[in-house]
Amino acid sequence: MDVAAFSEDNFEVKEWINKTFKSTEAQENRDAFVSSLVMKLQLYVQQVNSALEDTSQQVLQSLPRVMRDTEVLYQEALILREKMQSVKQEIAKVEQDTGQSMATLERIDKLKTELQAAKQALHEADNWTVLATDLEEVFESGDIENISTKLVSMQQS
Repeated sequence: MDVAAFSEDNFEVKEWINKTFKSTEAQENRDAFVSSLVMKLQLYVQQVNSALEDTSQQVLQSLPRVMRDTEVLYQEALILREKMQSVKQEIAKVEQDTGQSMATLERIDKLKTELQAAKQALHEADNWTVLATDLEEVFESGDIENISTKLVSMQQS
């Protein structure tokens, strides 16, 4: 007897019975065939019931463990949520502190740039003072060639 047909989604009882009773074995001795078929179906039902009972027992036995695991997962989820809140607060604090630090660094960088520009200007002024002093000394010496060399070097700088 093929019981695979019982598992199909579109199983039709009447169609299965009619098909089963069309076999030559069913036609020859109907009473014995029906009796045999009923016995096979009863055995099949017992097997299915036994499998269902075993599965039910397994589910019932594993249910406490599943409940414990579920509770553990729930507790871990709560702990994770608390940690995520803590991390979120730390990130917000770091962003706030970083923002203030960045503003301070920007002000310091601006001051540094201004001081470097002032240093450069003072350095140039000092160079011009030295050149002017040198030029005065050259003018006092009266050396025309040396005067022209100094003037050319001043133009290039």
